[in-house]
Amino acid sequence: MVFDDIWENEAWDALKDALPDMNNGSRVLLTTHSKDVALHAEAGSRPHELRFLNDEESWELFCKKTFPGPEGGCSKDLLKLGREIVEKCHGVPLAIVVVGGLLSSKEPMEWENVRKTLSLQFSQGEPQISSVLSLSYKDLPYYLKPCFLYLGIFPEDYEFPAKKLIQLWAAEGFLQPRGDETLEKVGEDYLKELVQRSMIQLAQRSSSGGIKSCRIHDLFRDLSISKAKEDDFLQVHGENVATLSTSTARRLAIHRNASKKDPLPQLKKLPKLRVLRLLWSSYWGNKLVFASQGFCRLESLHLEGLRKLEDCTVKKRALPNLLHLRINYCQQLKKLPKGLHYLKTLKKLELWNMPPLFKARLEPDEGADWSKTLHIPSVDISYMA
Repeated sequence: MVFDDIWENEAWDALKDALPDMNNGSRVLLTTHSKDVALHAEAGSRPHELRFLNDEESWELFCKKTFPGPEGGCSKDLLKLGREIVEKCHGVPLAIVVVGGLLSSKEPMEWENVRKTLSLQFSQGEPQISSVLSLSYKDLPYYLKPCFLYLGIFPEDYEFPAKKLIQLWAAEGFLQPRGDETLEKVGEDYLKELVQRSMIQLAQRSSSGGIKSCRIHDLFRDLSISKAKEDDFLQVHGENVATLSTSTARRLAIHRNASKKDPLPQLKKLPKLRVLRLLWSSYWGNKLVFASQGFCRLESLHLEGLRKLEDCTVKKRALPNLLHLRINYCQQLKKLPKGLHYLKTLKKLELWNMPPLFKARLEPDEGADWSKTLHIPSVDISYMA
């Protein structure tokens, strides 16, 4: 059994009791960025520490990423310049892959500019990996930058379905129309370009060979969050909502807040808030109330993984501009929010992975909650197995 990317001792402590030693030859492997975590998991062991790549390994990885396909290989006129660029990555695989993805979309005459930019950033004392990641973001065309920044809204290590991500991009207005092509096709091309640049990792392919799901590397997620905050594009909070800016937040995601206190009275003070995500363990209380005249500009609301939530109420004149509501994996919530019929502007309601009791309450004509959805043009429902 493999546990990937364990960051804290407490995380391992929460898992280990479920893994009793039965002396049957089983093995548990964990990966971590922290040597302290490795030693804590098995005090008597010697952790296996990954080394940096040597020059030839670095060059081989660079060529695979920069020159994909059967032709492959670096031309003679780029050989010296390519090796100089790879040398600046100092054997860090992620840096090599990102630089390779960046150069794969550039003409040979542009390689020298990349080398100069990396040299300048290194001379200013910026760490190699930070320099490479920053350069890859700066090099993005204008239409891809908001799509990349938006990825910070997802929790760490989250595998997001490509179709749903493209729908979110479209709803935000990030996808630029191109002739007769559908926005879905435009979104697929945007996603492919981010994968090619190694700024998104391909997780699963569809049966047709397309992209089914993706994830974002932790370091790229950190970059997207920091750049988004700089531009007042998005704020992500994991601990204390009281530290939120009261004037600039337009998109907000809260993860792992682990509070039993209703966050909505604090959040409704954000005058520019348009998108709100309360995600996995961000709230451990059993009730949420959207008060009258609150969240006047909010257009999109996601409640996901709120495991203790039993009751949700929307007061009259709350959420007057809400267009999209998604409730996902709120397993204790047995019925639709009270006051849903007040949301006259709601265009899309998504109820995913909800308890079976939802099914009976939403039966056409007979269910107790059926009448609450009649004014909503699009309703998408799935139930837990």
